Amino acid sequence: MPLPVMTLLSSGKLASGKQNMIKEVLILPKPGESTSKGLQMLTEVYHQMGALLQQKLGASGRCVTDDGSYSPPLDKPETALEYLQDAVSGCGYTLGTDLHIILNIAANDFYDQEKLKYEIMSNAFKSVDDVINLYCEFLEKFPGILGIIDGVRSQDREAWTKLNQRIGEKCFVIGNELYRRNPSILATGVTEKLSSVALLSADNANTVTELWEKIRAVADQGGLVMLSKGQVEDVNTLAVDFAVATGARFIRLGGPARMEHVTKHRRMIEIEQILEQNGKLIPQEPHVFPVVNVPEEEPGDRNEAEEIR
Repeated sequence: MPLPVMTLLSSGKLASGKQNMIKEVLILPKPGESTSKGLQMLTEVYHQMGALLQQKLGASGRCVTDDGSYSPPLDKPETALEYLQDAVSGCGYTLGTDLHIILNIAANDFYDQEKLKYEIMSNAFKSVDDVINLYCEFLEKFPGILGIIDGVRSQDREAWTKLNQRIGEKCFVIGNELYRRNPSILATGVTEKLSSVALLSADNANTVTELWEKIRAVADQGGLVMLSKGQVEDVNTLAVDFAVATGARFIRLGGPARMEHVTKHRRMIEIEQILEQNGKLIPQEPHVFPVVNVPEEEPGDRNEAEEIR
């Protein structure tokens, strides 16, 4: 069964608050946990987070987005992680042991094309090296971080390689816009050390066959797939069935606040029960980060930044 990944907090460039660096905070259970238990844990943390935001920010902190996540005003990226840490511990769980975090950075959203820097907070600009250093600091301070989605802008191939050099042995480097905007590199993105996981959805393909071929292209390189429900919010559970059928490592789901998300949660539990009854349920293996550090290039090997065309 795929590990359920729930969007818990939404923020970023277009949300209220000063911080731009973290668009979404996602949470998932540890490998080996049953799907039903894992979803129960995520739901407990979700409701604990709602109570915590109500206490700290009042009613405005409990605003819920279309994907069922909370969207509180955040002035610092660390605040989102601190809130999550408090919500998890409030449920009696431990980050990095019982539950893990994935950060959706969506770096394209806050990259300034004129200054050629990332506006991580209002009027606070950082170079790509500075941003990667911040990720390293997050990983040290919050050991529950399991993955980072779109940590650098999708066009900067050199930055993706550098990101893997720095954090590829500590967490998953996940490409979403990287492959959405550059579909031609999907067949080589893992072997070229750009990412270890590809985040794919029905929006990435015109047919089921095309999506299946994309998943196979990632798997053939030793990479992993996170399958998303896509942009359309409805009660259709095809994404869940497809994630199970294709052996996706993760499936991204919405929060348990709307029926279109709850139906997908229920479908996951239903499939788990069917597989267990037929003796075909295979436990998830521990996480292994398939992309390792690659050798640093000698000075002079690259005259200018390599762009993904």
